[in-house]
Formats: sequence, C-alpha cells, structure tokens
Amino acid sequence: MVILSNLEIKLKIKNFLIPFKNLIEKSFKIKIIRVRNQLVPDIPHSRIVSESTYSPWIKDVSFNEIYQVAKNYTLVDEYRMYEIYNLASQISSLDGDVLEVGTWRGGSSAIIQGALKKCNSNSKFFIADTFKGVVKAGSSKDTRYKGGEHSDASLENLRELYSKLKFPIPEILIGVFPDDHHELDIKKLSLVHSDVDAYDSTSGVIKWCLPRMVKGGIIIFDDYGFLGTEGVTRFVNELISDMLIKKEFLFIHNLNGHAILIKK
Repeated sequence: MVILSNLEIKLKIKNFLIPFKNLIEKSFKIKIIRVRNQLVPDIPHSRIVSESTYSPWIKDVSFNEIYQVAKNYTLVDEYRMYEIYNLASQISSLDGDVLEVGTWRGGSSAIIQGALKKCNSNSKFFIADTFKGVVKAGSSKDTRYKGGEHSDASLENLRELYSKLKFPIPEILIGVFPDDHHELDIKKLSLVHSDVDAYDSTSGVIKWCLPRMVKGGIIIFDDYGFLGTEGVTRFVNELISDMLIKKEFLFIHNLNGHAILIKK
C-alpha cells in the first residue's frame, strides 16, 4: 500500500484537472485563474459569475465586423469592448474630443473609431501611448505592475489594424501622457478611455482630463477591480470619495472590469 503525502495528493489532483481546465478555456474562450480572497486587504477579491445571459454583442453586426479583426490587437475582452463601443456610439451630440490613453496595438481604439464612424460623430479622436510599455508603475499603490509591461506593441501593429479595417488613423500622441504633451490643445472632452494599469499613470491622465469633461461626458477606466491592477482600483476609489467629484459626476462600477464616470 502506497501512502501519499498531502502535497502529493494535491499535485495528482491538480495534474488530473489541468486537461479539463485547458479544454474549458479553449471551448469558452475564457481564462480560469485561482482567486484568493483578501490577497490585498483593502481591496477584497472573489470570483464574480453573473447569472445574466443576454448577449446583444453576438448579433450586433456592425460591432462584430470590427471586433473580429480588432480582437487580435487588444488585451480587452469582448464584454468590455462592447461596452466601449456602446458608450462611444452615444456621444455624437456632445461637443468635445475623444481620447484614449493606453492604446497598445490599437484594438480598443479601433472599436471607438468604428463607433464614432457609425454615429457620424464630428469629434476629433486622439490616442496616446509610449509603445514602450507601462509607465509610472511600481508605487506602493500598485501590486503587480513595476513598469515596462506590455512593451510588445508598435505603431506598425496599429497601422496594420487600421489598414485592415480601412479606418482613418486617429491623431497619435507618442510618449507619456500628459507629461510629454504640454502643447496639446484639447479644451473639451466628451469621452476618455483610460487603460494605463498603474496608480500614478491613471492619476496623471485623469487629473488632466477632469476639468475638460463636458456635460454628459464619459470616462471609462479599464482594469477596475482586476486582480493585479489594484493601483487603478485604489485611484478610482479615492477619486469617487471626493465630495466635489460626487457632486459633479455619476459613478458606475460595472462588474465586467470597468469603472465609469459621467459628468452631470
């Protein structure tokens, strides 16, 4: 009779389950991770599974024409991409420019560009990235990001995507935003998509954008509530606790990994 230690039993069970995990991930195009509650005491985590099944993006032809190409140029999942598309489609009546900071290979910006095209928006669209990876990371507010992550992107990736979609390329702002763009002349913003992964970087972007938001203007924070991007979550939580922000903005926490501010 062979007696196994607890560790050996756990390893055997893990090895037995891995093929099933891989099959589920491949079949449903999801990533299964283990979440330990209270890894970060001030930001509790648990696995969130919605019982809602309505999936309008499946039959949204105009969205899918873009998404099926853009999905290979983004780390943002289908659910968040559809929300970005939906929100960007509703701002045509607002007098303000559109800004995305943290473009990577261009996938989410292409979704925005497609939405602006669909609603015949006259807004000017700016996209900003270093194309050298995450910046201003590694503060005590961040948990995983140290700087330089996601450096595997280039202008060539972005141009390739826009060429495939036959979309005009937005105005590209290369460098750290807003630090490297002091002469940028944007007076009004109707939509901002912030996807910069770290506390200080998010802070710099949003503090620049807030006074420029028009009434009805929308700020979308990517990675809010994700394990590993607690810096973003901390910044947003601190921001919405400010009484002036509460007075001027509506706040929505979407469980898909977005936080949204809407100017009243």
